[in-house]
Amino acid sequence: MFLQSDIIIIDEISMVRADTLDAVDTILKRITRKNLPFGGKKVLMVGDVFQLEPIVKGTESGLLAEHYQSPFFFHSQVLTQNQYDTFKLKKIYRQSDERFLGLLNTVKMGESDEYTLEGLNDRVTDANEDIKSIYLCARKAEAEAINNERMNALPSESRSYSGRVSGEFGTNILPNDILLELKPEARVMFLKNDPEKRFVNGTLGTVTQLHSQTISIETDEGERVEMEPETWENIKYSYDEKENTISENVMGSFEQFAIKPAWAITIHKSQGLTFDQVNINLGAGAFASGMLYVALSRCRTLEGISLKAPLSPRDFRVNPVVVEFAGGTFY
Repeated sequence: MFLQSDIIIIDEISMVRADTLDAVDTILKRITRKNLPFGGKKVLMVGDVFQLEPIVKGTESGLLAEHYQSPFFFHSQVLTQNQYDTFKLKKIYRQSDERFLGLLNTVKMGESDEYTLEGLNDRVTDANEDIKSIYLCARKAEAEAINNERMNALPSESRSYSGRVSGEFGTNILPNDILLELKPEARVMFLKNDPEKRFVNGTLGTVTQLHSQTISIETDEGERVEMEPETWENIKYSYDEKENTISENVMGSFEQFAIKPAWAITIHKSQGLTFDQVNINLGAGAFASGMLYVALSRCRTLEGISLKAPLSPRDFRVNPVVVEFAGGTFY
């Protein structure tokens, strides 16, 4: 696949770790047998570096610090040791209101001035309960609590769907719950792209009917979908140096419906999505660089935002290395 590709596109690059990008570089060099950056392949990296930062867990932090200035992609060895071009895209499609764009830009830079705090804290209002509004939560437990509460409040009886694991598929990498409980009128989010292009990963909809083998859903765009269980595969890739080929070995599979309850989702899950109405719940506050910026910028308008609690200067988190990188030359 890589050998036949002219260009490789990596989206949401802000969340790609430096070691991951170096791994891509190493693999491409090996399969192309060229000691050039990314094996001589063109790589296009797209994203907003001020959005959510790479996830680094536990002891990984110390290990990464031994080899990298930061976990961000731009401190990978393949980029720090080679020249590359950066381009700044200036046209904004999601928002058009100049005042809102000004507030977002201030949040992005971590500048919690009085004007910005006042302008945003005016949106501390009761949650918007329109069916298409969604809660964006800083923590997974907060999102799950809202989803459970809303599901229990629906008057109809629930139906449970048990996922099926075959072979090797660790519970820590399951793409959905092993036991999925739903009711008619439940709000759900799709977890896969549809080959027929009726929905994509992140599309929202409402359950209309539950059957033993299928689930009927109407998307927020008006598409009526009769959904069947989907299969995810746990694939192990191996490289044959003699043949210069990469082979796939399916270690296991997981079968389940590719939807999950979605009255609420985490801010991490929301990156890349767009909404008309959001209820933002930071709980104890933003704990990651770019978290507030991502939450606010998911909404098309300032009027579509409802804050559960006032923001404070500590919520305006931005990593200094991002500011330094973004201050470089863009063409």
